[in-house]
Amino acid sequence: MTKTIYSIGCVHVETGKSLPPTLTITADGIVESGGWTNPTLSKHIYITPPEDGVQGYDFVADEPDGMVIQVLTPVKTTYTDRQEDWVTAVAIHSATNTVTVTLAVSVTVP
Repeated sequence: MTKTIYSIGCVHVETGKSLPPTLTITADGIVESGGWTNPTLSKHIYITPPEDGVQGYDFVADEPDGMVIQVLTPVKTTYTDRQEDWVTAVAIHSATNTVTVTLAVSVTVP
């Protein structure tokens, strides 16, 4: 069963220069035991884009079946998504915290 991970540590976001532009999000987190598989980001779907420009994602993974070691265990995922023109930041949610990263804006100075 897929479940939100325990905690997020570090989030790194890169914007691609392709058309359409892409976001590549790399996130590190912690799960509550060994045996978790398939860590990924689950994108929040909005009927209307949020006014704050923040695209939300849940950091989820498949929890283990049966007996596993009971120790905090690191997990990592990389997720590539299309960058919508309204997105100014991404927020990654776990069971215990949220990490928000503002996207860099490039400015050309004459």
